Amino acid sequence: MRNVSKTMVRREVLAGLILLLFISSISAFAVSSDYWSGNSLKLAPGETKEFSIILQNLVGTSDIRIKAVVTSGSEVLTITDSSDTYLVPAGEKINVNFRVTIPIDAEPGQIYNAKIDFSERRDSSSGEFGFGTAIGQAFDIVVPSTVSRRSWLENNLVILYLAIGIAVLLIIIFILRKGLKKILRKVMKGKSHKR
Repeated sequence: MRNVSKTMVRREVLAGLILLLFISSISAFAVSSDYWSGNSLKLAPGETKEFSIILQNLVGTSDIRIKAVVTSGSEVLTITDSSDTYLVPAGEKINVNFRVTIPIDAEPGQIYNAKIDFSERRDSSSGEFGFGTAIGQAFDIVVPSTVSRRSWLENNLVILYLAIGIAVLLIIIFILRKGLKKILRKVMKGKSHKR
């Protein structure tokens, strides 16, 4: 019984020493966002919004590279940065920039499930032993059930102006055509009286 407990203690000590040897290779990062499960982003049909998610490397002792991938909701959500891989220096924070565009024909009450995966990229040539971290950030993008009239007008202002312009143009053409017919009738009557 005593040999078993000594063996267990030796294994635990050995595991602790191995962990201490490689502790410098451990890095960790965190993700901070204004939107999460339970705190949705709400946008009306045709509306666009840009926002950032913050990557933090405040605990790690070395710089890390993080790859961002939109794994759900890519029909409305895109990364706007030139690259989807980010270098986050030790003790620093950086922004990952996104754009959400809701289609003009989106139905009120429609929900888009968005998920972005952030995963640490390790340089395999360095020979380091380390634990890669991955974090998923999920939230809903919601088209409100009641879209306000003002919001609809703001999003469709160009269409509204175009429709008003076409209506005014048709009215002007109608008036000119009717006036032109009257003038032509008078001219024709004047010619027939002269004969």
